[in-house]
Amino acid sequence: TNLSVIEVSGKTDASGKLPAEWNLKKPWPVGLYKVFFTCDGAPVGTAGYLVKAVKDRESPIKATGVTILSFKDVKSTEKTKLASTDNDLIFKCATKGASTKGAEVRMFVGKREEQGENTIIKGSEVTVADWPLEDTEMLYSLELPDKFPAGNYDMVIHINGKLLIEHPFSVTE
Repeated sequence: TNLSVIEVSGKTDASGKLPAEWNLKKPWPVGLYKVFFTCDGAPVGTAGYLVKAVKDRESPIKATGVTILSFKDVKSTEKTKLASTDNDLIFKCATKGASTKGAEVRMFVGKREEQGENTIIKGSEVTVADWPLEDTEMLYSLELPDKFPAGNYDMVIHINGKLLIEHPFSVTE
């Protein structure tokens, strides 16, 4: 899936509302969306909304790829090698398949231990109880307060309690 950016500008009315509308010119993909509001270029808020399927669809969900982005200076840069200074990351996981009624999606980053198990990084675990999926690109962000400790990690996603993907990555000093 491709990320589309639609920019709408204007002036607020007497009640403080900003009338805005846009047309995608094709059926909206199901999923969770976010609108970002700015004033004079500075962020002032966000609002989320949900697009549901007219007719529910169910098919097996498979991960088709993961991209890791580092977010610095209001820019996202794709990373193939991570350093401990990359402590503000966005993981994009593309999927094929549908659960348009909504699925439980659980995501976290785990540090790979000697026994092959993951120790979940504090503050990295996110669960969305009812995420509508259909050929969806799931975005998951992680911001650590300090440097990212060097080591081997997995970005893990479960859908309805079943492992979707365990994407390995390493962080160096």
